[in-house]
Amino acid sequence: MSTEETTASEPAPAKPGTDWAEFAAQVLDLCSALLLGVSTICMGYSAFQAGAWEGETLKKFNESQAAIATANDESMKAAQGGMLDASLLVKIVELNATDAGTLLTTYTDMLSPAGREVMGLPKLPDVPANDPSAKKYEDTLMEKANAKRKEGEKLFAEGNAADENGDSYELVGIVLTIATFFAGLAPIMRRLFMKIGLLGLGGFIWLIAVLWMLFLPSPG
Repeated sequence: MSTEETTASEPAPAKPGTDWAEFAAQVLDLCSALLLGVSTICMGYSAFQAGAWEGETLKKFNESQAAIATANDESMKAAQGGMLDASLLVKIVELNATDAGTLLTTYTDMLSPAGREVMGLPKLPDVPANDPSAKKYEDTLMEKANAKRKEGEKLFAEGNAADENGDSYELVGIVLTIATFFAGLAPIMRRLFMKIGLLGLGGFIWLIAVLWMLFLPSPG
C-alpha cells in the first residue's frame, strides 16, 4: 500500500468546536422531546378539565330550568290561590254581615294560610291595595315561587361561570398546541441558534399556558 493511499483513508481532523456543537444539539433535541411529552400531558389534562366543566355547565343549566319550571308552577298555584281567596272573601264579607257563624267558619277555613294570617279573619278589615298587609299577603302567597325563581337564577349564573371556565381550559389547550408546534420544529433545524430560538419560544409559551392553567378552578 502506498503512502498516498494511506493518507487518503485517514479521516479528516474535526473542526474546532464541532464536538461541542453536536453535544449541544443533542441536549437541545432531548429538551425538545421532554417539552413535547410534558406539553402533551398538559394538553390532555386541559382537555379533561374542559370536558368536566362542560358537563358541569349542562348540569347547572338543567337544574336551573327545573327550578324555573317549578317556580312557574308555584306562581300559577299562587295565582289560583289568590283568585280563590278573592272569591271567598266576597262570600265571607256577606256572611260576616249576617253573622252566619258556622258557614262563615267553613269559608274562612278554605282560605289560604296567607289569607288567614294577613287578613285577620273572621273579623275582616278593609285592606286597600297599597296597604303593607296586602303586600305581605302577596309575598307570603308567592314565597315558594320566589324562592325557586331565585334558586333558578343562581344556578343559571353558576352555569355561565362553569361555561367560562371550560372555555378558558380550551384556550389553554390551544396555547399548549402552539408551544408543542415550536418544540417539535426545534429538532429538525440544523443551525444551533435556530434550535435554541424555537425551543426557547416553545418553552416560554408552554410556561405561560401552565401558569394560566394553575389559576383556573376545577369542577367541585
